[in-house]
Amino acid sequence: PAEVYRWESAIANSRQVLLQATSRRQQAERALNRLLNRPLNELFTTEDVGLKDPILMTSDERFSKSVNNPWALAVFSSFMVKEGLANSVEQRALDAAIAAQERLLASAKRSFWAPTAALSGEVTQFLAEEGAGKEPITIPGFPGGASLPRADDTDWGVGVSVSLPLFEGGLRFADKKRAIEELARLRIERQSTRERIALAIETAVLRIQASYPSIDLSSDARKTSLKNLELVQDSYSLGVVSVIDLIDAQTSALVSSQVAANAVYDFLIDLMEMERAANDFDFFKTPDERAAWFNRVEEYFRENEAMRPAPYCTPEEYLERKGGRKEE
Repeated sequence: PAEVYRWESAIANSRQVLLQATSRRQQAERALNRLLNRPLNELFTTEDVGLKDPILMTSDERFSKSVNNPWALAVFSSFMVKEGLANSVEQRALDAAIAAQERLLASAKRSFWAPTAALSGEVTQFLAEEGAGKEPITIPGFPGGASLPRADDTDWGVGVSVSLPLFEGGLRFADKKRAIEELARLRIERQSTRERIALAIETAVLRIQASYPSIDLSSDARKTSLKNLELVQDSYSLGVVSVIDLIDAQTSALVSSQVAANAVYDFLIDLMEMERAANDFDFFKTPDERAAWFNRVEEYFRENEAMRPAPYCTPEEYLERKGGRKEE
């Protein structure tokens, strides 16, 4: 009877866990519908995504070569920082703002010696003239009936002005100082933005450093737990172990299976965070764009090949190559 009660307790607890998991899944579905601007209660099916999915860069073997050792991961991280800075919209906006502020500063400096010149012109043309009063006015008493002069139908004028204020109460000095300070602020903000982007990318790559190998490790742990479960089941059928041992083995196998499944998604989340930080999502790329991207990766690795540590050299030889000194 004790074993029956133990099984009934385990089943009740498992059903409770199932209800909680179902609730969390439904909450996630509604949150996704809201993000996609769809009806909250709209139903949809999900599809498992693996590392071999062709829409992901992980399906190309060149990706695994880029992160399979500490040196490759460091070079790959540097490459992603370079790509992220080149793709950054914030970076380009600050570059444009700095260029505009530099022009304002140059204008403020030239205001001390460069005059302000203006050129204006005007042309008027009478196209038609009708009605009373259009005839010339005759002056009575003058011989020959002299009349008042009238303007030509076409009239024009041109004007040029040049001004150089000698004193404006320090306004030009203030404009120059303001332009210098604003330019310094933009440059500091640009540097801060570069550091923030680089930090976000390198942090995501460091997470990949842990999550990518964890996929194989968790898979090995799952296989071991399943083998252990088979042994405990055989022992339980022979009455060698108790029901508690069997339930513990089942729990261990279940947890290891969940960890193995989540390891793939944990890695994909880290991968998406890296691509988000670099402003470069690979699943939006065409095959040609992805091939060009991997070509840039390989070219960057070739450029940094000289920094690769020799795998078979002695510590003394390695330190001699690096120009360092041996330390305990």
